[in-house]
Amino acid sequence: MLFSEKDLQLLAHHGDGEMGKRVKATFTILEAIQELDMKEIHVGKTTLADFLRGSQSKRILQNRLDSLKWYKSLQEYTIKEILAMTSYLLQEGYLTVIDADSTFPRPLIYVTDQGEKLLEEKRKIKQI
Repeated sequence: MLFSEKDLQLLAHHGDGEMGKRVKATFTILEAIQELDMKEIHVGKTTLADFLRGSQSKRILQNRLDSLKWYKSLQEYTIKEILAMTSYLLQEGYLTVIDADSTFPRPLIYVTDQGEKLLEEKRKIKQI
């Protein structure tokens, strides 16, 4: 598991250092994907990174992703850094990739049950 309950409690109280910022960024990725999924918007890794970075790409603007809460939320990171954090969350089992059912199948990212549990733990600790 990426973060224990103790790690989350420490983050909630002392998360301003570089490591805390990275941990918060990984939560941002999970929360953004979760919210996009609730709006029935499904994206792959590159579009997710562009969205979180604040890209003005045609795909972002056409789909009005620039009007959503998490747009530009990781603008201090490079696309490469966001992709690396996303890959890490995939490796650890907090995210999964599923090929879309369409005439042009492409891999889309979803939060796993393990990722949902991690977000729920974070919400509980925030209330403390």
